[in-house]
Amino acid sequence: MEHITNYNRCTGCAACAAVCPVGCITMKADNEGFLRPAIGQSACINCGKCARICPVNREPASYPRPAAWAAINKDEETRLASSSGGVFALLARAILSDGGAVCAPVFDGDFTVRHIVTRDPADIIRMQGSKYVQSEIGNCYSEIKALLDAGTPVLFSGTPCQTGGLRAVLGKDYDHLYLQDIICHGVPSPVVWQRYLAEQGSPVKSASFRDKSNGWLTFSMRIETERGTTCQPLTRDPYLRLFLRDLDLRPSCYDCAFKSAGREADLTLADYWGVKKAQPDFFDGKGTSLLLVHSEKGERLRARIAPALRMTATDLDRALAANPAADLSVACPHGRTAFFAALDSRTIAEQADILCRDSAATKAKNLLRRAVNKLRG
Repeated sequence: MEHITNYNRCTGCAACAAVCPVGCITMKADNEGFLRPAIGQSACINCGKCARICPVNREPASYPRPAAWAAINKDEETRLASSSGGVFALLARAILSDGGAVCAPVFDGDFTVRHIVTRDPADIIRMQGSKYVQSEIGNCYSEIKALLDAGTPVLFSGTPCQTGGLRAVLGKDYDHLYLQDIICHGVPSPVVWQRYLAEQGSPVKSASFRDKSNGWLTFSMRIETERGTTCQPLTRDPYLRLFLRDLDLRPSCYDCAFKSAGREADLTLADYWGVKKAQPDFFDGKGTSLLLVHSEKGERLRARIAPALRMTATDLDRALAANPAADLSVACPHGRTAFFAALDSRTIAEQADILCRDSAATKAKNLLRRAVNKLRG
């Protein structure tokens, strides 16, 4: 095999590497820092399994509309440590209490984001919180399959494309497998993240993409180094500015094959950005989760954790109106090519200052929007 799928459609889910019968596919970074399958042609037996298993090569499936819930963890400490309402921690602990395992992304020693499989409750804290970097799957699919075949319950948490990759590798459903995906804006390059960290001027000790010191709606990047701690809101932090302008995303994110309100996951978690209007009694500025339930398994797990949540059913269309990333891909911005072309010659902060400036027209529109919102209360 020379090509598994179209270059711009490849999500880097690593399903192809997991199923190769001769192990000739490895995931290697391209010139933008995104992991892609590299095929060892001398070892390849041209069986075609990688192309058949690739989730983006299959016909798109349709799924029923999910049930939608607004949810807040009753434990304030867990909620404040989470990106939104603190639901993931409850899902993970429920599976661990059954003797199961959880697979989700964490920071490793150099703040690379990678998925791990764990049965240790202490790891759940590391798994909490959004991580705006594409994670490395590694051997997690194979580990999960071995656990499932042994009868061990597993919760997998990842992006929709990673969920699709795991489904493809397994080839069948398991009653004791719970898939939880997210409403994904897009995944930035790991190289951009590492460059940003290197520009902090001192070794990094901790990082949070979604610190709530400035509130949930105006979240902040919090970086602790050996010299101190900085906490910049999304409007000022260069990494968040580039991410929210879609300048550093994987090419497949601009035409995502997994956009849909209905999902092949059992559950979907997201920020309930429109909660202030849709469910005002669930808005206090500390974070509210939107929980979408897609399957009977998902409903059983939701009902199980419900006693630990403030939860109410909510209208799906109103909930998704403020979260268009559920079923729409972001447009590729004009500045993306320039951004990656200058990655070696400009700092991340310089890139953000150059490429994220608002035009006079945009500033005027934003000012008018803020005025209208203020008048509306």
